[in-house]
Amino acid sequence: MMIDRSESLYETVAAFGCVVKDQVPANGKTWEIARFVGSAAYLSTTAVMLVWDHGGAGEEIVASTHGDANIELFRQVVGDGVKKLALVLENDAPSAQVLGARYEVKELAP
Repeated sequence: MMIDRSESLYETVAAFGCVVKDQVPANGKTWEIARFVGSAAYLSTTAVMLVWDHGGAGEEIVASTHGDANIELFRQVVGDGVKKLALVLENDAPSAQVLGARYEVKELAP
């Protein structure tokens, strides 16, 4: 049995702002990332990202875009109860921007 752990985050991000939505896989749980969908403002100063171990020592950008993206991923991550899988919406533009992202993830059965 697989458990759907997919998330999405779409909102207006303030000028020079950043919005993050994360989940922490339980210790020993394997999550399979199947897809990343992102929508930024087609500006070099905006980006939407999917980040593994967000804020941690091994932080890794799994997928990112400055525009629109719909990327198939077949990536597995194993939780340790601390590492975060995060959607990050960054706006370094001088005005608010509507940004968004989504990922499709399934937690695999043990």
